Amino acid sequence: MKKPRSTPARRPAGTPPWASLAARTRPAGAILATILGVCSITLATFDADADPASSHPLFELDCRAGGPYNAAERLQELERWRIDAGPDDPELHGQWLYCRATALEMNGELDAAYASYTASIESFARLPLPAIGAIKALLDRSYIDYLRTNDTARYCPDRSEALRLAREIGDPEAMIAALNQNAFCFAGRPEQLAEGLALLEEALELAKAEDMAPGALGMIYNATANLYRQNQLLEPALPHLELAYQAWAEEDDRQDMFNMLHGLIQASTRLGRWDEAERHLARMRELTARSPSFEDFPFFIELNAATLAQARGNHAEAIQALDRALALEHTTPERYFVAMTQSMLAHSRFRIGDIDAAVCHAQAFLDSTEVERSAPELLASQAIVAFGKNQSLQAMQLLLDMLEAERATTRERLQRNTAGQAAIHNRRLEAFESTILRERLANREIQLLQAQQAERNARLINTLVGVTAAALMVLVGFLFWSGRRFREHARTDALTGISSRRYAMELAERLFAQSASTGRPLAMLLLDIDHFKQINDRYGHDIGDRAIRSVTEEVGKVLPSDSVFGRMGGEEFMIMLPGTAHQEALVLAEAIRRRVSEHSIHVDGIEINLTISIGVAEYTNEIARLDELIRIADQALYAAKHQGRDRIVAGAA
Repeated sequence: MKKPRSTPARRPAGTPPWASLAARTRPAGAILATILGVCSITLATFDADADPASSHPLFELDCRAGGPYNAAERLQELERWRIDAGPDDPELHGQWLYCRATALEMNGELDAAYASYTASIESFARLPLPAIGAIKALLDRSYIDYLRTNDTARYCPDRSEALRLAREIGDPEAMIAALNQNAFCFAGRPEQLAEGLALLEEALELAKAEDMAPGALGMIYNATANLYRQNQLLEPALPHLELAYQAWAEEDDRQDMFNMLHGLIQASTRLGRWDEAERHLARMRELTARSPSFEDFPFFIELNAATLAQARGNHAEAIQALDRALALEHTTPERYFVAMTQSMLAHSRFRIGDIDAAVCHAQAFLDSTEVERSAPELLASQAIVAFGKNQSLQAMQLLLDMLEAERATTRERLQRNTAGQAAIHNRRLEAFESTILRERLANREIQLLQAQQAERNARLINTLVGVTAAALMVLVGFLFWSGRRFREHARTDALTGISSRRYAMELAERLFAQSASTGRPLAMLLLDIDHFKQINDRYGHDIGDRAIRSVTEEVGKVLPSDSVFGRMGGEEFMIMLPGTAHQEALVLAEAIRRRVSEHSIHVDGIEINLTISIGVAEYTNEIARLDELIRIADQALYAAKHQGRDRIVAGAA
């Protein structure tokens, strides 16, 4: 079933092939890799004319893992150049080590490949300027870490470094590859879903601007769909799967077209959209009919047909399709799906009362120890086997355990969905509020967005509560809890722990109304971290986040207890000071500025000094609305920046 993908390139034809993208392919696991988002992108050989050292034949080789070459023959070929590509030439030595690593990886020698990737990265690091070869090696090494650990803490640092180098080099293809892979580092963290989507949006805009071939767009659409699916957001995943299918259809990439149809059928079935699933299954049959060289396509047709039939409760039809799939198991190397065929057969046979056959298939599934299986699937098969042995009590206990496992799975899915929806909603809300901050607070529009969000959540909950009758009480309790957490989340900035933009504005409106009615003094400070973009670009976003948190902590230490402290977005903050007159506000602003400038953060032994600029505004009777006070403080902040930063400027009405 596995085949190398065509290399996406710029259009029109004839443009140089250097640094072009190519999709990583593996000897097995095409469907599973696509479903899980294990879509590793690597970079082809860069321009041979870019440097005199690049004239060596090594730079003419297609060294992509999964490229059209024999791994054993490639290793023998590389041995002939071992002396030529010695460590005295870091670029040539790094390229030789990289080509050797990809061949070792294709040969199944992952430990040796990992060591060779590491040596390649170290060799490229000796060059005076960043090299695209280092980006290739970092991304490919991260893929081995993914295979070994599936731990973002292990494989994402390489991807982050590759993205940093790609931004420094400024090569579009390298940027797209690094952005696409970095997005998967946010797949398991729903609260950071928006960050992963932002990376993919940047990759998509860049691919369109560079007029990349459809295959490059297909990889980005597929990665976006996978982010949504891993956070249980199936609705937005569907259109991105369809976009990926259409992109690969333009290149007649039938392997990836088939994979996208598989994803569309699975997602449509889970959403209960039977007609859509049937339509995608018909498209899959048509594609298979004109693709006889893909031997395992028929196996997956039967598996998908059985999935749909079983979901609709038609177990007799599911059994027929699953039996046909088992007869074709020799055509596919993807043992996970063969094992799932046994599990599904055990379930459907048991449902129609064919206990002996159900036990046989359940045992076959339990014996499939070479693949990863979920707890509910294992418990269900163990219960069927126990029932077949007349061990009724044990079977009942296993079924109860399975129910608990299903409850846990349902809770996790709902948590991921709720957190993902909240992240997307907050992202949209911040963008909306940024547009109207200098004009006026559009409460009616915000309430409309919240009502639409509540309606979407209600539809989601109605879908999930029908999982099992026993899980209903758990879901009701959890929904009460998640509603409270959602409100708390909306009031608190996730990075700093202070008030969110929306909540800070609500409190500011209240304080403004009190001062307007009572005449009580009120002052506003707008703060902005100086040269924050340079910190992000030079040290990375993680250090930028540390800088934001450090400033927040230092400012909080000197604020009065009745003040309102909120993050307005990025590196900008707002402080409302009730009962504080103009001169007192200036004194406090100076204390804040001095406090921040006297504290620094340390990165790898390097001290980073931070400064802030502050705009001060005081409420007077001439100011009729809060947005006028904000405008005065914002103009003062702009003046502080213009006058050289690290200073305070008082605004005038």
